[in-house]
Amino acid sequence: MSAGRALRRFGDRFLYPMPRQLSSRFSEIGDPARARIEASLEQNFYSPEAGGYLRSEEGRQHLEGQVSGRLESDRRRVIPWLDAARRLDGARILEIGCGTGSSTVALCEQGADVVAVDLNRRHMAVARERCEAHGQKPHFVVANAAEVAELFADRRFDFVIFFAALEHMTYEERRVAMANTWNMLAPGGLWAVVETPNRLHYFDDHSAKLPFYHWLPDELAWDYGERSPRAAFRSTISGVRDADDYRLALQRFGRGISYHEFELALAPMRELQVVSSLYTHTPGLRALRWVQKRTALKGRYQNLLSQICPEISPAFFEPWLNLILAKR
Repeated sequence: MSAGRALRRFGDRFLYPMPRQLSSRFSEIGDPARARIEASLEQNFYSPEAGGYLRSEEGRQHLEGQVSGRLESDRRRVIPWLDAARRLDGARILEIGCGTGSSTVALCEQGADVVAVDLNRRHMAVARERCEAHGQKPHFVVANAAEVAELFADRRFDFVIFFAALEHMTYEERRVAMANTWNMLAPGGLWAVVETPNRLHYFDDHSAKLPFYHWLPDELAWDYGERSPRAAFRSTISGVRDADDYRLALQRFGRGISYHEFELALAPMRELQVVSSLYTHTPGLRALRWVQKRTALKGRYQNLLSQICPEISPAFFEPWLNLILAKR
């Protein structure tokens, strides 16, 4: 293990303490199962032209993150936070954006009854392989998030979780999906958004890795994206721009959202009850955020946004939106 990765793991243990009742449920897999997940990722997650990229240092690191890194991160960072808001054991969960299944495994192994939805069939093929390897059996549904109200018209959920999903939807899909899933919550249910980049932040750390990129109109974002230091992003936009397809390509890769969608799809800000934010959930993270907001540029910028709009919860001004709302 590299010194940098060891340091990150040490920091995670401090910032994201893992309750024993959660870690005891982690399901481990052997090398053969891991190899099957890696093969499925290479076949279904990456493009057929990604061979050169996967042989690069950036590509190898990305593949390693997809095989095991994301599951490790979801278990340590996200699961304790969600479980503290509502016990996952026995909870009826609608997961929007299951992707390749790392978050789905993390939810299922805690005893949750999970309906996992994703638009991408190839990604879901990896999710099925991953869940089978870990002995988990969620209910998978290939569908656009805007369709779930019709698919599950007779069901109510305790928890709706948009897991790194809202940023990949078109505006209309997002608004419909947010409003419909809010109405699918059982009384007292919780609605969460996890790992979604905030368009109000000054740096796009999700897609282009460029400053102010979230703020650019689509046409300019497409053209300027060729200056991205991220090879995978540059390859996405290297083709000839089509009047319709380029906007969808940008959106599917991921663009930020902000509190404005929440107000239009769910309720006015004054009526939305923020149960918790990932960044203020644990004492270690709260202490780190307190220091950052007084010393670091990102923290001072968040303070500025809160001063401009003091009526809005600070959870909506974090660089990444990780928050849980309660339906009154």
